Amino acid sequence: MIRNQKIVENRTKHPRMLENVRYTLSQVALITGTNISTLHRRVGRRDFLIEDDLKVKESPIIWPRLESKLDHKSQEWLTRRIV
Repeated sequence: MIRNQKIVENRTKHPRMLENVRYTLSQVALITGTNISTLHRRVGRRDFLIEDDLKVKESPIIWPRLESKLDHKSQEWLTRRIV
């Protein structure tokens, strides 16, 4: 059974892809290392790729854990109910 695959035109300056050449989303995912569902969500209904589609998003900030007794005590006071 053959599935219809979305074909997009490359309008980026990615070093491993040729400009103005058509690729399927699965080929783009393989070349760039981006998840195919992420590409599908970023491209949407467009039939071309832009730089923002291939850009690696920033990772979330991971806050450090409370280490000292003073940090724990401060957190206890900050999380208490006011009333």
